Amino acid sequence: MTGGQVEVANKYIEYHMEKYGFQAPNVTFIHGYIEKLEDAGIKNECYDIVISNYVINLVPNEQQVLQEIY
Repeated sequence: MTGGQVEVANKYIEYHMEKYGFQAPNVTFIHGYIEKLEDAGIKNECYDIVISNYVINLVPNEQQVLQEIY
């Protein structure tokens, strides 16, 4: 996602919380580089699964992305 897309997504969090009855958000949108998750504030070993749709094939260094995820 681009910074602009993250901004738009964040604008809809409250709308969806109200629509579906959530007291707190159940998602977080973070802008960064998939090759450098820690630089985006995502610490090592803090996630169980990574879902990537049509992203890894677009980065310059696919091997680095896979190592970062693993």
